Amino acid sequence: ASKAFADVVLPEAPYVDEAALARAYDDFDVFVRHSLANGYTAVAFPGFIEFVTLQDAPDGPVYAEGDEHVARALAMREAFTPFWDRAQELGMKVVLRTDMLTLTTPLEQYLTEHVGSLDTTSPDLWAVYTAGLDELYAAAPSLDGVLVRIGEAGRVYDVDGWDYYSSLAVTTVDAVRAMLTALTGQAERAGRDVIFRSWSVGVGAV
Repeated sequence: ASKAFADVVLPEAPYVDEAALARAYDDFDVFVRHSLANGYTAVAFPGFIEFVTLQDAPDGPVYAEGDEHVARALAMREAFTPFWDRAQELGMKVVLRTDMLTLTTPLEQYLTEHVGSLDTTSPDLWAVYTAGLDELYAAAPSLDGVLVRIGEAGRVYDVDGWDYYSSLAVTTVDAVRAMLTALTGQAERAGRDVIFRSWSVGVGAV
């Protein structure tokens, strides 16, 4: 919805426009070098659920065999890992920027089936997301962490024809504590960072 890399990402296979990706890489390289020169030390890169296959979720794979979400995640990861590697090479940290909850249709069905609902106070729900982070950090070691936003989510950020969306579901103190307990525990094990961006005007008790 931010329109970042809108000309790079394709709605169907092969999922990435290689010519547009090459142009974007050159722009990103200039952006990172200018940002470093201006004193910045990190960049927040859009996406998270778009880059993970979730095949190692606690109760088995989230996506069925042949599900295009897996092929897309692998294509997206292959396309953008060089961006993250280049930032690291230049001395810039990279964190992925995502809303919570971030979902796909199969992921929402999986959580409903295995957790019982989208209960954001449940450690079992967050274990699925931390499994995704484990997967991603193993595949892309140049990533330094994740920036998580709550309180600003939902249909206004949905894109037609794009099965990646967010739900305004982390709205209580208990839910935030469950989320941060899981994410910071994973980050400590992985040697990564978690940045918590609250956005709570008129949303829940947080």
